[in-house]
Amino acid sequence: MGWRSLMLFLTGAVISAAGIWEGRRLMAALAAQLENQPTRTNLALVMVMFVLRVGLAAAVIYVSLRCFAGSLYALVGGICLGLIALLVEAFRLVRR
Repeated sequence: MGWRSLMLFLTGAVISAAGIWEGRRLMAALAAQLENQPTRTNLALVMVMFVLRVGLAAAVIYVSLRCFAGSLYALVGGICLGLIALLVEAFRLVRR
């Protein structure tokens, strides 16, 4: 497939990992807000950063598809790595 498809795969993996990290941060801030617990971060700031990250991810996907012209399936495969990681973590939590 070549180095271009590898770059698209890595781009998808990085976007997926950043999405999981930012999603966990958002959920922690929301849970603390709902339980009226003091937090170190401001919920509004976390939400703004989440929206900005989604926009940045869309821009990175667009630019990487335009510049690398590799396989779209490689990009989707990289993004699916995050889904697989979430499924593994969910199964680990259910087994407890």
